[in-house]
Amino acid sequence: MKLHLSKIILPVFLFSSALTADADSILFEPISKPKATIKKPNLKTIKDFSFKDLNGKQHTFSEYKGKWIIVNYWATYCPPCRVEVTDLNMFAEDHEKTAVVLGMDAGGDPVSELKKFKQEYELSYTMAPAQRSTLLAFGIIEALPTTFIVSPQGKIVDTHIGMITYDDLAYYTEPQHNNKQAKK
Repeated sequence: MKLHLSKIILPVFLFSSALTADADSILFEPISKPKATIKKPNLKTIKDFSFKDLNGKQHTFSEYKGKWIIVNYWATYCPPCRVEVTDLNMFAEDHEKTAVVLGMDAGGDPVSELKKFKQEYELSYTMAPAQRSTLLAFGIIEALPTTFIVSPQGKIVDTHIGMITYDDLAYYTEPQHNNKQAKK
């Protein structure tokens, strides 16, 4: 009986160890540069556009010029999106004088569901339901979540595809990183 049990346990142990090793290297490796970034910054200037938030208040993108603008495309059905909202919220609160976070829905949920989500997660940053102006402002959104990092001058300095963390946001907005980007 022990022989049969070991034939089952050993392969399961080896497989789960391999998964754990991968997870550990992904989750606990020190951040030097966010891993999910797959696009090179193009320093493209974003044209002004307007949008309505969850309460119907009109906004223009240009009203945020002079601050870092973190534009996060997400959906309620997207598990990584649900995880990253806490870090986005914390970053927005910690950097309210120098940065703003805009949560742009790309899932098409009704406003009532989006409001419920915002309340459930206790999010303080501006969120907008899916609308033509927001879905077209940055071009094609290839995957969710996708976050555009826009400089205080209104230029995209990076595009982060995949879940973003507080540390990633700090990296993108730190002066040392952005001085390198400006020289490219």
